[in-house]
Amino acid sequence: MTTNPCELERASATLVAVDLGNTHTRIALIGSTSPSEGDITTTSHHGTGNEPASRSHLQVLTQHTLPTAQVVAGDWPDLPRWIGEVRLPWYVSSVHRAALDRLTEWHRCYRLAGPPPGPVDLPSMHILTPLDFGLPIHLPEPDRVGTDRLAAAAAAVALRQDVSHGLIVVDAGTAITVDSVDRQGAFVGGTILAGPALALQALSAASDRLPSVALERDAPAPPIIGTDTASALRSGAYWGAVGAVQALIERSQKAAGYVCEVLLTGGFGRQLAAELRLDAAYHPDLVLLGTALAGLAHRANRLPGHRS
Repeated sequence: MTTNPCELERASATLVAVDLGNTHTRIALIGSTSPSEGDITTTSHHGTGNEPASRSHLQVLTQHTLPTAQVVAGDWPDLPRWIGEVRLPWYVSSVHRAALDRLTEWHRCYRLAGPPPGPVDLPSMHILTPLDFGLPIHLPEPDRVGTDRLAAAAAAVALRQDVSHGLIVVDAGTAITVDSVDRQGAFVGGTILAGPALALQALSAASDRLPSVALERDAPAPPIIGTDTASALRSGAYWGAVGAVQALIERSQKAAGYVCEVLLTGGFGRQLAAELRLDAAYHPDLVLLGTALAGLAHRANRLPGHRS
């Protein structure tokens, strides 16, 4: 008998992770699978502590991406069935308050009413806070750090090749964050700047004659010399972001004073990684995997979570 691949994914899934961003929202099944490149290996101890540690490979099994504007509007006609069918806890990293309110309300209503024939026994949804990620946060106001930044940093720590190295974590989306993690695994801060798409929107909105132009995700790099206003804007947004991130990484590395591994994620991360003049690795799922790591820790330690 042939088994449906989706059923296999659900069988090995352990939780649902949600990355609620400013532009896109990603909902993913996270589970333990056979090891492959880019997985995060987690280690857990059971019993008295004398038994061998068990190791599992954390991976995004399947995911669904939709515009965050649709979440805010409650317009989700194409949600895959597995989102409502899995009986797993949800863990959410969010930077968008209106979308988070709408998502938690949907989850609550789905649990109470559900699709036919009636209510669905969904586990609670946990809205992660900065203190849920297990990272020391060496900042004056640790509770005000974006959970997306901490999720990416937590995943980067788990993926680090050499524990004697620091980390520079770049999340390139609506905004670009360039964050530093020291050799002890503490989050020590970083920089935030506009992503190329946001920069283009701001220029058009703040000027009378500059047109509104788009910079498509995964589109080829624009020529450095634009031959009209629109192409000049695209060139400035694209290559300006590349140059800014290159300089910020170099200065962050110098400020650290020791070797730092560089990891990139986000919608513009793959293009950035290809353009930077340094050794950098791209991983598309840092925020989802970091959210999942916080969820696993929450479940193991029964930490108090925020519930819908």
